[in-house]
Amino acid sequence: AVVGFAEKFNFDYLVSRSFNNFGPYQSLNFAIPTFIKQAIKNNKIRVRGNTEREFVYVKDHMRLLKIFLDTGAKGFRQVCQGKPYWIAEIAEMIANAVSDPTNRCTVDIVESDRKYDIQRLWGVPTLPEGFKFTPMSQALAETVAYYR
Repeated sequence: AVVGFAEKFNFDYLVSRSFNNFGPYQSLNFAIPTFIKQAIKNNKIRVRGNTEREFVYVKDHMRLLKIFLDTGAKGFRQVCQGKPYWIAEIAEMIANAVSDPTNRCTVDIVESDRKYDIQRLWGVPTLPEGFKFTPMSQALAETVAYYR
């Protein structure tokens, strides 16, 4: 709606469309904080289904928004890497972040009860040249540290 309105009335705009943000302060109702909570509390993560999703660390999203604003970026920008992760892969990275050599967190994948879950969802990035995302394992480890 914003894009059509801006084009009709000829004014500049910036729309930032991000994929699944995660990080500190996120509601525990979302997948990554849910997995972290399970890992910390039970030393086991239960994954329902194994779809692919694009995730963006909230710190990376904020860094990109600052760059967009500082450089006067205009138009529609997708904040993503163009790389989906298997949900089970995310759970394994979280398990690695909470585990220690004597106490390994496990991941249990069970069939999903969601009939109409989208199997694969990712984006096509529109980013400044040279922008580097925080490695996923590091972003998840920082998020685990926050929830601990």
